[in-house]
Amino acid sequence: MTKPFKTYNQQLKILRNRGLEIKNGSKTIKILKCENYYSIINGYKNIFLIPNSNPEMYKSGTTFEDIYSLFDFD
Repeated sequence: MTKPFKTYNQQLKILRNRGLEIKNGSKTIKILKCENYYSIINGYKNIFLIPNSNPEMYKSGTTFEDIYSLFDFD
């Protein structure tokens, strides 16, 4: 099953709706353009998620920068 393409703004909206804090939308979009949403988010989100939440929700206070820092470290 293929997922439909989402614009960068749509991707940010999805993340925000799931409780992820995004401090700087423009910077986040630049990062996503360079690194890819799935490489960052799908690769490193699990430790930041509320267990068994459906849809997936992020723990309170989790920021995009938290996830990206882990991606960048790895």
